[in-house]
Amino acid sequence: MTMTRTVVDVVTELADLLSDALDPPGTASPGGEWARVFASPSPTGVDDRLILAVMVEVTRLLNLCTTTLATATEAAERAGIPARKRVKRATDLLRELGHPPAVAHRLARVGAAAASLPDLSRQARTGGVSLEHGDAVGRGVAFVSRRVPLDDQSRQDLARRLAVQVTPADVDTRARELALEWAPASDPTDPEVVPVAERPELNEMTLTTGPDGRTTATLDLDALSGEELHQALDPLCRPVPLPDGSRDPRTVGQRRAEAFGQIVRGYLTGRDRLTASGGVLPHVTLIVPTHTQTTRTEAAGPAPSLSAGASSVASLGFAGPVSPSTVGLVVCEAAMRRVVLDGE
Repeated sequence: MTMTRTVVDVVTELADLLSDALDPPGTASPGGEWARVFASPSPTGVDDRLILAVMVEVTRLLNLCTTTLATATEAAERAGIPARKRVKRATDLLRELGHPPAVAHRLARVGAAAASLPDLSRQARTGGVSLEHGDAVGRGVAFVSRRVPLDDQSRQDLARRLAVQVTPADVDTRARELALEWAPASDPTDPEVVPVAERPELNEMTLTTGPDGRTTATLDLDALSGEELHQALDPLCRPVPLPDGSRDPRTVGQRRAEAFGQIVRGYLTGRDRLTASGGVLPHVTLIVPTHTQTTRTEAAGPAPSLSAGASSVASLGFAGPVSPSTVGLVVCEAAMRRVVLDGE
């Protein structure tokens, strides 16, 4: 009896075909078709058509795959699969599959927004929308709808206006423009009407640690919170002449960043601030594996006791791996706790 092939069977077959096409040439085999071309592309243009076709169709396939994964993530959340797998959210399932946290959350956002944006979802099902672009449109619609009352038709119109932008950054910019254009005019004499600039419930902040370990922050604050931030930063970020009287070499951005760091360190040093644990007031959390030896040299190579996948590099709780110089800076005045792990 012939069994009907499922979609999973077709996808598995496609993955196997792509794997074969990318098999590098070697002494035992000629390699896959794509691998041969990619290894030695013709400089005369003979391979242009194939290479460009691969770029176009694989881009479409990639968009379709991320759309499918976003939809599956949302379905897993609704079905309660995370609880049965003993994790909190569907994003944890994605992280266990090797997806970075930022990508996992982006997939979850796109999946959650799909039902309310049917036109964008139809376009995504043809492979015409990348994950990043779809996420930007969803975030843009949410951004505008928090500031302007929108019915279903207006939401769809807004999504179409945002979807035609070229890049995710363009989508963000256009969303902010439309939020200002569509904001209802307020009556300044009505005490019940609060301008958008003075509504703290619209405040947002993002913190992102990049692959290089640096942290990027964005802020969107109401007028009062923004004024307080300016007041806190202003006396700390003024230019300071050098001892010889020459001008402060730091840029405005550098002075502002250093001032912000001073405010954070001052807060962390204070003993009156609240803590979630009710105990020690941590400035930072630094994790140092016990097999990190400060006396070892680079020439000594990795410690022989390290198991496969184990790391000898210290890391911060949020920012990730750091160099020995930062480790020394942190541990000079630190409370330490030893945690012993077995082979599992």
